[in-house]
Amino acid sequence: MDVKSAFLYEELDKEIYMKLPDSYEAEGDKVCKLQKFLYRLKQALWVWASVLQQFLISQDLQQLESDHCVYTNNNLIVLIYINDLRIVHKTSGAPGAAALSDLKKNLNKQFKITDLGLAKCYLGIKITWSDSKILLTQTVFINEILEWFDMKNSASNSILIILSIQLDLNLAGDYLNNADIQYYQQVIRSLLYLALDTRSDITLMIEILSWFITCSQYYY
Repeated sequence: MDVKSAFLYEELDKEIYMKLPDSYEAEGDKVCKLQKFLYRLKQALWVWASVLQQFLISQDLQQLESDHCVYTNNNLIVLIYINDLRIVHKTSGAPGAAALSDLKKNLNKQFKITDLGLAKCYLGIKITWSDSKILLTQTVFINEILEWFDMKNSASNSILIILSIQLDLNLAGDYLNNADIQYYQQVIRSLLYLALDTRSDITLMIEILSWFITCSQYYY
């Protein structure tokens, strides 16, 4: 669900002025006094988060201590990315469906909402629905990684990690120069993001390689 004009739901708590837009003509040195928050104001995101937090708590949802962008109760999970809300009901059947319907109705009363239906893509993750499962993939992001690091035409190969492998800095060869270290760190960070989201099968290998992210050597 998408909240329209999310930053306009709260009044300013202090006086803020801005230059007139380039297309606006006025005599003398005049400025605009803001009545509402604008997108690029430093306070805008914090104020919108506070407004949304108060509303969701009033709907018997609790904010997770581990992730302040997630709210939950016995029936629902609400994920927040700025003004984009993803709502999942945890319980099957009538209770979960009723809780979801009630929250949507109350959201529409409080804010201007666009219901985008079942999520097909969220934060770069493609979501495919079927009767028996939900498939999460990041094909687009994987292709972007390959393009960023000039490996678009590389052949794929499955390599199993050797459980008894010994990663010894004394055997790793010469240290990389600054440019190569930065390249190595960017690769690891990109793959780590991928592993945390949809590719748990590479998590162990990426975790091991990330141990050497500040002292990268040619062997790794």
